[in-house]
Amino acid sequence: MPAAIACTAVSKRYANGVLGLDEVTLEVLEGSAMALLGQNGAGKSTLLKLVLRLLRPSAGRLVVLGEERVPLVVAYAAGIRLVVGRRFAARDLLLA
Repeated sequence: MPAAIACTAVSKRYANGVLGLDEVTLEVLEGSAMALLGQNGAGKSTLLKLVLRLLRPSAGRLVVLGEERVPLVVAYAAGIRLVVGRRFAARDLLLA
């Protein structure tokens, strides 16, 4: 099955010098589901913004539906479906 999303050593450095994402490599196959988990500031939202073409990577290669550089409108027209959800752990689990 081909990759719907393929990231190879993708990094994002913001204009203020902050490194939002550091050399992420991953592959999401068509028809599969995935979850991004991590601490605050780990780069989850930055990665999603890069996939949606709301941001441009500073380095690396990002391919979505076989296209390396696709405007957001085309990405939606091509059928990308992204569900973003937040699930907070119970307070007692965080203190354990």
